[in-house]
Amino acid sequence: MLGDRLCEIRWAEEKILGNTSEVLEVIKSLKGKEDVEARCLREVRELEGALSQATKRSLVDQKEQLGNMYQMEDRLASLAQVNTEWINKSETVRGEFNRSLADVNQAHSAHVKDLQKRIRDLDNDMEALTEERKRLREELAKAREASSGAREASSGAREAIFEARRREEMLRSEVHSLRAS
Repeated sequence: MLGDRLCEIRWAEEKILGNTSEVLEVIKSLKGKEDVEARCLREVRELEGALSQATKRSLVDQKEQLGNMYQMEDRLASLAQVNTEWINKSETVRGEFNRSLADVNQAHSAHVKDLQKRIRDLDNDMEALTEERKRLREELAKAREASSGAREASSGAREAIFEARRREEMLRSEVHSLRAS
């Protein structure tokens, strides 16, 4: 009977050790996932910064090109006043200017749309990472609960072992006293 009880206690201890090792593996896995999440967040911040800089550069380039175009238009207007031959040429250049301006605006618009799409993609990635973080935290809470249960079971098993040993000592001393009698 005592041997059966000790076997049960050993079995409970082995189960507790197994649960504890599983909890440790889950915690290690969560730490690895947190590292990946942190790296992804850094990459998102870097990409957002790069997108912001690219947008600023694009706007500066567009302003510069517009400034150059307006200067060209002003020069053409002054030449048209001086010579009537230049009037036809200025109209041609003005048409080119307007086409170039339309091309620049179209290119800028396409670039802005691309940047907006990238930002939406980054927002989606951030949302997915947030969901993953939430799921990982839930897993960690479950793992902690399992670990707490394992500790309680271990404490109960230790008490049972202590009690069994105490009873065994009492029985030995009774047997010893009976033999001595």
